[in-house]
Amino acid sequence: MYENLMEEVVSPENYGKALRAVIANQGAPGIDGMQTKELNGHLLRHWPKIHAKLLAGTYVPSPVKRVEIPKPNGGTRMLGIPTVLDLRHGPASGGSFSRCYCWR
Repeated sequence: MYENLMEEVVSPENYGKALRAVIANQGAPGIDGMQTKELNGHLLRHWPKIHAKLLAGTYVPSPVKRVEIPKPNGGTRMLGIPTVLDLRHGPASGGSFSRCYCWR
């Protein structure tokens, strides 16, 4: 049932869908400092290598940037901000945010 899951995740249809979702979200940059507007250019240059690592199961995601955000009733809570590149293969593309195979 899942033997072709990564092939589906990196398919052109999911690639485009995930890229549009990440860019539309305009989230804060992770530890690498990459802005969402920089993602498309980065992927154009590096996609073949990233694609190969994903299919081989050798991609290692970057650490998550941890920030504290205030809670409405006082105190703070921790928030994890993945890199834009790692977001690209999250739930919008059929991926996962667990480190079990590629992305957080």
